[in-house]
Amino acid sequence: MLPEDHVPERTPAEYIAKAVKFDDSASLFELGIDPVHGRRWEAPMSVLHADGRVMRWYCWGKGRTDPGNVGLRLLWHDVSDTTTPELPTLSELGMQEMLRSAGVYTGVFAADLAVLTMWLPDAPPWVAWRNIKGGNEIVHPDDRHVLADALATFRSGDTAARCVRARLRSESGWRAAQLSISPYPGPLSDRLVLVQISTMLDEFDSATENFQGSDQGSSGG
Repeated sequence: MLPEDHVPERTPAEYIAKAVKFDDSASLFELGIDPVHGRRWEAPMSVLHADGRVMRWYCWGKGRTDPGNVGLRLLWHDVSDTTTPELPTLSELGMQEMLRSAGVYTGVFAADLAVLTMWLPDAPPWVAWRNIKGGNEIVHPDDRHVLADALATFRSGDTAARCVRARLRSESGWRAAQLSISPYPGPLSDRLVLVQISTMLDEFDSATENFQGSDQGSSGG
């Protein structure tokens, strides 16, 4: 890419979206969100190349907590010349196609930071989530609190899905959406949430600029 097109920060979802098979996202998120100095991580990943072939990557990571470097350092190595890439199972492909056909779009977010970590399996076609300046710029700044508020409710023991409204980034500007937020299953449930996204009715879209994120109550999950 041209230097002026370089984006210094990307969401984890932009990297994971390149994978056609990656089964170790939970362990990667665990170390990335709560790094332990010197702790190692490694896993394989099958990645779709721009020319249509599937590559086999092997990935290594190490946690760091020294000042100025808190996080996870990663090395991604193409080992396609020695190892055959793993492909999705028919069951996995069937589930992905079923979700696409149903128009179901679910994202995993680090709630307190409003950072997108991955899509399950695809992003809503109207959400502008690539090449953004900051990992938390998908949700409007005034609406990001709805994710943290939902997580706080889950932490208190109320795990019913939370139905809220918020503005998400689109190519034409901020667009109102309905979010159904539910707990993330597993050891990162105190940090991550599942967010099912659907567009609002037309009358809400016309009022997007005046829209403020607000909790609309909860529904059974």
